[in-house]
Amino acid sequence: MTMVSVFVCPGASQTVATDSSGNQYPACAAGQGSYQQVTIAEPWNPSQLDTTQLMAAGSAGFIIAGTGLAIMMCIAVVVRTPVDALRQGKN
Repeated sequence: MTMVSVFVCPGASQTVATDSSGNQYPACAAGQGSYQQVTIAEPWNPSQLDTTQLMAAGSAGFIIAGTGLAIMMCIAVVVRTPVDALRQGKN
């Protein structure tokens, strides 16, 4: 966890101000804001992932996809065999 300083306005004293470009932004009433220390979570880092679990998840996905692909290939062979036999019989 990381500590950062944040400028905080009490809810009732927050107003909307406009800069020279016409953009609006939240602002505090004069003298109402204060800096507070806030703890925030650190950004997500891919190096924190467990490689063993990533490999297991990837393997499971390939096994599921590979099983479906193998079943479809077997069905294609079973369907193609009689069709090819009928075609050869006509010649």
